[in-house]
Amino acid sequence: MLVASFIRKILLFSSIKKLILFIKKTPLFFKEILSRINDSAPDIYDHPFTKEKVNEKLLKNPFRFTMLIFINNKAYGFLKKKKKGRIKRKIAKRLILLNRVLD
Repeated sequence: MLVASFIRKILLFSSIKKLILFIKKTPLFFKEILSRINDSAPDIYDHPFTKEKVNEKLLKNPFRFTMLIFINNKAYGFLKKKKKGRIKRKIAKRLILLNRVLD
């Protein structure tokens, strides 16, 4: 969450207007991270370059995410599992019979 607020400050003071966000897999707190990046900071702080006081509540959000692209995300639909061949099934059966231990 702290990194998300830091990224927001970097985006505020850079001149980037439109962004494309690439997301690998699905982060654990995805909604909270995006809301932290898009919401303004509640406190007043110094501008890192000009040393003026900055109140983010009065600033308009200059950057915008034009696209969200998910890469390698989890499929929630039905997926077929690859079946094992006859030889692999026989080998697996023998290994299970040989390594069976009674408790």
